Amino acid sequence: MHDDRSDGGYYRAQREAFRSAGLATVVWDKAGDGCSEGQYPHGTPIMARATEVLAAIEALKQRPEIDPKRIGLWGISQGGWVAPMAAVRSKDVAFLILVSSPGRDAVSQLEYQAVNALRASGVGETELRSAAATLRRAFAIMRAGGSSQEFAAAVEPLQKYPVLRELGITVGTPEGYRAWQSTADFVYRPDTALRELKQPTLAIFGDRDVLVDWRESVAIYRESFKRANNHDLTIKVFKGADHNIYGIGRTKSVDGYADTMTGWLRARGFAQSSVEGR
Repeated sequence: MHDDRSDGGYYRAQREAFRSAGLATVVWDKAGDGCSEGQYPHGTPIMARATEVLAAIEALKQRPEIDPKRIGLWGISQGGWVAPMAAVRSKDVAFLILVSSPGRDAVSQLEYQAVNALRASGVGETELRSAAATLRRAFAIMRAGGSSQEFAAAVEPLQKYPVLRELGITVGTPEGYRAWQSTADFVYRPDTALRELKQPTLAIFGDRDVLVDWRESVAIYRESFKRANNHDLTIKVFKGADHNIYGIGRTKSVDGYADTMTGWLRARGFAQSSVEGR
């Protein structure tokens, strides 16, 4: 179960929007967060989280008030990796709504995030291009099986940037590096699942997102769905919206965000009409 106090009510707003369209929602925390017990594993265990989603679907199917033909997945950020992974493993997923979803692997996303963090910290564009090239080479060494010593030598010129230490790029232990290097979650390509999706999908992005390269994601989504011969892909990019689809400098969603989701669901028969929902 999710505790709304831990996120300022972000998920409460989602639930209210879906409830207005006649849809029940289930939200749960990562282990150890909010009301959840246990401890969340180190790193980004997206494959394990996809299995959790499948367990939630099975539990929902047992509830008499739930229509098993209208079970869909909503995911934001890393959830945009997880939901498609679950959807290709289950015939019970009827639709997907994916928000600020990365189109590339976790390391590529970290690189994009790092470059934007450097820019936000005041690094000029000429210096930024040099730092980005150094970062790309370091990640290439890691992907190619290079040792922690090789990686450390490659990122040495970047030690002067505090934001890269905060992101964990220029600090760490050899053991942590090897674990990071070997885990399948960090090299998983999201388009592996996207190219197999048959479900109607709504993909939402904000054009001021500094955590996810939304332009690249849009291109990957379009290409992946074309390869899947899935023509039911809707992409919506909100101007002036950040990673959470908040307006810049605001703590609430931009106008039209909730209506875009509920309208899309109603148009495909997954939600009540506005008249029925009153």
